[in-house]
Amino acid sequence: MLVASGLLTTPDAFLLRTLVEQAVRVYQDDALAALKAFGGLAPESDSEPMDFLILPSGDVTVAPSRMKTGLARHAHVSKEILGRYQDQDMVGHGGMGRILVVHDSHLKRDVALKELLVIAGQSGEAIPSSSNAEQEKKSRSLSYRFLREARITAGLEHPSIVSVYELGRREDGRLYYTMKLVKGETLTQSLRNASSLEQRMKLLSHFVDLCQAIAYAHSKGVIHRDIKPSNVMVGQFGETVVIDWGLARARDEKDIHADRLRQLGS
Repeated sequence: MLVASGLLTTPDAFLLRTLVEQAVRVYQDDALAALKAFGGLAPESDSEPMDFLILPSGDVTVAPSRMKTGLARHAHVSKEILGRYQDQDMVGHGGMGRILVVHDSHLKRDVALKELLVIAGQSGEAIPSSSNAEQEKKSRSLSYRFLREARITAGLEHPSIVSVYELGRREDGRLYYTMKLVKGETLTQSLRNASSLEQRMKLLSHFVDLCQAIAYAHSKGVIHRDIKPSNVMVGQFGETVVIDWGLARARDEKDIHADRLRQLGS
C-alpha cells in the first residue's frame, strides 16, 4: 500500500520486509514478542487484540496468536474458489451473520456455511456509527471475533463438537467458515416433543454426550459459556453435537466478551 501510494520505493519495501523477517526469526517466529521487544505494542486495553491484517488484495492474514491453548498459532484466510459452494437454503440469520446450507461441488456433499455479513476492515451501512473511523473499528472487531470463533471451534476435535472444514473469504470480501451439517433438531425441540417420562429418559444419553464434549473442551482450556438446549443438536442417527462457540473463552486469553456476559447476566 505504501509503495502504491508512492511513499515507499520497491527496494525499500523489500529491505523492510527482510529486516522484519529477521527480527521475528530471532524471537522464534513470534511476531508479537518481536513487536513488544521493539516497543511496538500499545498498552493493554479493554478492546480485543487485532491479530489479523487486511491485505490490499482483500486476503486476511492471521498473525501469531497470544493464545496458549494448543490452538493454531497461524492461519491464512484464502479466497473462496468460485463455484465450489452452491447455496441451497438459509437456516439461521442474525444482525451481522447468517448460516447457509450449501453444496460442496468438490466433495459432493452438503455442508453448513457461516458467513459474516460485514466485510472485514471496511465500514458499511450495516454498522450505524458516528464516523467512518468508528465504523471500521467495529467492522474489524466483528471480523476478529468471527475469526476467533472459527479458530477455537476448529481446534476442538471431538465427535460431539461441530467440525470446522474451511476458513475463507467470499468474492465480495465476507469472511466465512464451513462446518459439518447436522441434520436433526435442537435439544430444546427434542425436550419439547418428549411428552412422557420414558421419552425424556431416552434423551439422557445426549446429556451424557454433552458432558463429555464439555469436559474435553475444558481439558483443552476452552470454556463454552453458552451451554443451553438450543446450542445442542440431536442428529437423526443419535448424534449429539455442541454448536455456537462464539462466546467461548480460551485459557490465558483476554476475555473479550466480559461486557456482553455482564449484560446478559443482568
